[in-house]
Amino acid sequence: MMPLPAMDLFAGELARDAGLVQAAASRNELVNKIREYLMVLARNRPNRIATADDYESFLRSLGMSNKDLGNAAGVIFKTPEWEFTGVWTPSKRKTNNARAIRVWRLK
Repeated sequence: MMPLPAMDLFAGELARDAGLVQAAASRNELVNKIREYLMVLARNRPNRIATADDYESFLRSLGMSNKDLGNAAGVIFKTPEWEFTGVWTPSKRKTNNARAIRVWRLK
């Protein structure tokens, strides 16, 4: 498979980022609630870490699921407060079939 020309890659990244912004904007209230929940959760852990699996129970407590969040899930940890640890862990959610998810640290 041939690599994409730099301009195609750049255009693809711009489209991806625009799509994430649009998805988050349509679910802004829910995204903000999840972010607040995760910040409290991480502050109460000695290592200050969290993953996408950590907010599933919170969504259930709201009578919602990950489907209600949709593509906006991609922006949950995209704030200056969070940093990727470089660690990947298998997801515990059955529907994710143990796929690798990022481990984030609250700064």
